[in-house]
Amino acid sequence: MKKLLIGFVLAVLLAFPFALETRVHADTYDEPVVTWDAYNFYADVWGLVSDPITIPAGSVNMYICIPYSSYNSYIEGNIWSNFGFYDTSEVLSDVDYELAYTYSGLLSSTDTCRYLNLFQFLLDYDEGDEYVNLLGYDELVITVMMDFSSVPGGFLEFFDAGTYLQFTIPSEWYTVNVYDRLTLYKSYQIPSSYLAAPPRPDDPTPPTDFNFVGWRRANQEWYYFDTIDPSYFTDGVMNLYAVYQPINSFDPPDDPEADGLFEDLLTAFGLFNTPGFLFLYFLIIFIITIPLLFLKLPVFVMMVLDILVTALFLFLGFLPIFVTILMFMIFAAGIMFSLRKGDVYE
Repeated sequence: MKKLLIGFVLAVLLAFPFALETRVHADTYDEPVVTWDAYNFYADVWGLVSDPITIPAGSVNMYICIPYSSYNSYIEGNIWSNFGFYDTSEVLSDVDYELAYTYSGLLSSTDTCRYLNLFQFLLDYDEGDEYVNLLGYDELVITVMMDFSSVPGGFLEFFDAGTYLQFTIPSEWYTVNVYDRLTLYKSYQIPSSYLAAPPRPDDPTPPTDFNFVGWRRANQEWYYFDTIDPSYFTDGVMNLYAVYQPINSFDPPDDPEADGLFEDLLTAFGLFNTPGFLFLYFLIIFIITIPLLFLKLPVFVMMVLDILVTALFLFLGFLPIFVTILMFMIFAAGIMFSLRKGDVYE
C-alpha cells in the first residue's frame, strides 16, 4: 500500500511540469544568418557592417552575440558601433543606437557567449493602432568598428560563423477593445511575452450636455492605460468603456466679481491671511498719518481718518477682534488727549 501511494505521488510530481507546459503558450523564434562586409569609412578607420537583416513581423525581443576579437572596438574615428533600424515603407525615420556596451555580449576566447545581450524595445503602434514590427521597423543593420588598418585574412569568415542573432515572436496575443457608447472605438493587439499597457486613445467626442470623464473596465474599475496584467483579460480579451457625466446646469458668471479680483491679487502676493491683513492695515495707517504730521493738522483729524480705515478693515473682516479693540482704545485715548489740549497739534 505504501509503495502504491509513493508511486502515485511521484507520478503526480513528474507529470506536474508537463501539465504546466501544456497551459503555457511557447514563443517562437527566428534565427537569421548574419553575414558581414568590411567597410573603410575613411583613411584607416574600418568597421564590419552586416548585410541588411529582415526583422520578422511581430518581433518583440532581440538577442545578439558578437564574436570575440581583439580588433573589436566601441568607437573608431568618432564613429560608434551601432544598431541601425530602418522602415522600408518610409513611414518611420531611420534610427541608430550606439553599442557602447558591445563587449557584454561578445564570445569569449573559448567560443562561448559570456551572456546574451537582451535588447527589449517598447512596442509601437502605427496610425491604425495595429501592432507592428520591432520598434516599427522591418530592417536592421549592425556596425561593429574595428581597430585595424586592413582586414586580416579569414576574418570575415570568422565573424560570419561566430555571430548569433535571435528574434522572439509571441505565439499568444491579447486584445484590448475600447468602446465608445457600445461602438468599437480602438482595438490593440499586445503580445503575451511582453505585456505592456496600450497607448491611451484620444478622448471621444461626448454627447450634447455631457462631459467625458474616463475609461472603465467591464468590472467598473477605472483604467488609466498605465498598467496591464493577465488578470484583466477574459479569454484573452479586455473591454474598456467610455464614461460620461451630465454637465452641471449652473453657469458661472462671465466676469469675476470685484472682491474676487482683490482676493486673487492679495493671494498672488501672499497677503491673503491674517499677518498680511495686519501688514496692509498698518501700512495704510502709516501712509495716512505721516503726511498729516508734516502738515501739522490737528490730532483729532488724524484720529478720525485712522478710525475710518479701521472701520473699513473691520467691515471686510480683515482685522482680528483683539486688534480692533486695541486700536479703538488707542484712538479713544488720542481723541481725549487732543480735546484736553484744545484740539491743536502738539
